[in-house]
Amino acid sequence: MCTSSASPSPCHRPSTRALLGPHSLVRSELVYSLLERAGLEGSRLTAAVGALTYYVQGYTATENVWRTSQRDPAAEAGMRRQAQEYLDRQSGQCPTLTRHAELENDDFDGAFQLGLDLILDGIEARIGA
Repeated sequence: MCTSSASPSPCHRPSTRALLGPHSLVRSELVYSLLERAGLEGSRLTAAVGALTYYVQGYTATENVWRTSQRDPAAEAGMRRQAQEYLDRQSGQCPTLTRHAELENDDFDGAFQLGLDLILDGIEARIGA
């Protein structure tokens, strides 16, 4: 459980330890070299690697927590529907969020891919800029 800031729980450890093991170094080298060959260097290269790394880590951590707490598909669908109905009632306070939030969408893979495509499109737009 991730509740104590005095003693890092397993939830906090991956983001606080250096990723210097042999597998992490090989993965990092691969990502850096692919983006370097695409035309990035220096701080833009480092920022692009960070954006990709933190997106993937954050998305997968969130999905893992969700999947750990939501094991019954029918119950999950009901909770999503209730959350969407609640948000719909908040349209006066949050009109943009109400129009665009898709709380009943349970397609983690599709949402992940769309977000990744947006990040990669942004990186591509910066190459050579």
